[in-house]
Amino acid sequence: MRRWISCIAVSLSLLSGTAIAADQSTHEAADRWVQTIDQGDFAKSWKEADAGFQANVSELQWTQTLQQIHAQTGKMLKREFKTEDIKSDLPGAPAGKYKIVVYQTAFEKAPQVKETVVLTETKDGSWKVTGYFLQ
Repeated sequence: MRRWISCIAVSLSLLSGTAIAADQSTHEAADRWVQTIDQGDFAKSWKEADAGFQANVSELQWTQTLQQIHAQTGKMLKREFKTEDIKSDLPGAPAGKYKIVVYQTAFEKAPQVKETVVLTETKDGSWKVTGYFLQ
């Protein structure tokens, strides 16, 4: 799992592009998903993620990792939407339509965190999380 998260982190650091106006449905999907994590329902966040995400990390690995992160960061205090980018491909990921939503987030024990949620468009046109990373 660390390798997968590292791949996403590296992929995100290599991304370049122009920010687009926030797509309300994508932004709302990302907001709902991180709020699930804020509420401590880590298993639900895994179940609501994209199948590609689930194939790369088991539900048990995901919940254990988030428990460790939560212990290090503490409760979320404030989250501010910053940008949303659109990509047709990401390094190491299959071709598709991706949106990268970035927040500036303050946690109890980590007041300045860049929180990134990567979403992919599914066959039915909905957006599901396929990557999550804190910096």
